[in-house]
Amino acid sequence: QTVNALAAEVRRYLNHEPVVAGPPSAVYRARKFVRRHRFGVAAAATLVLLLAAFAVTMAVQAQRIALERDRANREAETARQVSSFLGGLFEVAKPSEAAANSVTAREILDKGAARIQADLRDQPAVQATLMSTMGAAYHSLGSYKNARTLKDRALALQRQVFGPGSPEAAGGLAALAETMSSQAEYKEAEQRAREAVALLRGVAGVDAALARALRELAWALYLQGNTADAESAAREAYALYAQLPTPPDKELADCFSTLGGILFDKADLAGAARAYEETLALRRRAYGPSHPRTVSASANLAAVWISQGELARAEAAYREIVALDRQQLGPDHPSLGN
Repeated sequence: QTVNALAAEVRRYLNHEPVVAGPPSAVYRARKFVRRHRFGVAAAATLVLLLAAFAVTMAVQAQRIALERDRANREAETARQVSSFLGGLFEVAKPSEAAANSVTAREILDKGAARIQADLRDQPAVQATLMSTMGAAYHSLGSYKNARTLKDRALALQRQVFGPGSPEAAGGLAALAETMSSQAEYKEAEQRAREAVALLRGVAGVDAALARALRELAWALYLQGNTADAESAAREAYALYAQLPTPPDKELADCFSTLGGILFDKADLAGAARAYEETLALRRRAYGPSHPRTVSASANLAAVWISQGELARAEAAYREIVALDRQQLGPDHPSLGN
């Protein structure tokens, strides 16, 4: 309306302030304010973004902690139920019907296998754990048919409860591969082991499980005569075991044993001897000097000594093996003929 008003309007425009010539919108006023206080607005926006990022991080962390807590609680409850179930296997309805020292390990396993389906039908996670554990026990007794049945059921439950791509399912596949190899189903064992390895690769915190799967893969490949790929898998398994804070003696011994067989077949006698020496030391520590697996490791090492021409050393080892077998198996056991 006046020259002064126009001058004031121009000054407001040059100072990035809202002009009054027209009805300014909220967006228009906000834009002018940001233009006028760019550094302050940028600092405030950065602070808001940092606070938002912090809030999101804390929310994610809280959710992760809650998931870990729930998982730990589930595992603790599963362990309690497994302990309770296994303890119940040693109970008898009438103590007069069976003396405690007359119950064999096989009878306990048979009793437990029969009860799992009936007593735990509403607890599939506990069922899976028990079936896997009992399958391993049957395997160690040489009852591969029963071991296979329980391990198959355990794998089905692990896939159902934890998911087909879970580390639990991968562990079930590796366990199944072990029994398949013992049943001379080498190709099938290789396939299961490869599935387990594929599921576990790239997953954090599963080095021990991946090493076990690679070891089973190496053994299945070795039994098929594929020593090159078997050696690669066995060495990768060993590298993973070696990275663990406390490598498991029994599984590390199995890894060295597999590697020893591979190197022996390749005529690398020095390498085979070193692998079998490691196997023997680990099994003595894990099982004791007279356990069949320790004796087997000693026999493997003696076979290498024979190939190296160290006959006196091999003879001394075999004499000790025969004495232990007589003590453990009796003088008429057919194994002594071998």
